Amino acid sequence: MKNTSELLKFAAKVIGISESEISSSWTQFDDIDAIYAWNPIRGGASVIIESKDSFLYATSAVNPDEHKKAFISGRRTDLELFE
Repeated sequence: MKNTSELLKFAAKVIGISESEISSSWTQFDDIDAIYAWNPIRGGASVIIESKDSFLYATSAVNPDEHKKAFISGRRTDLELFE
């Protein structure tokens, strides 16, 4: 896995939580070499992130399995939305 701590910092920014909050709100997807992180509040977002320029943001309306399928199929979020 690439630099996990840097990816978690970026994921926290994308989903709108602090770096300390993300420590308990992520898991590793070993099969796709990516991190899945989520904002645990109601209506919170999630992100699957492989690198700072390869990630997929989703709202809470998207379940984790569908999110992962979309990521595997090649869908990605435009980085400019979060800069």
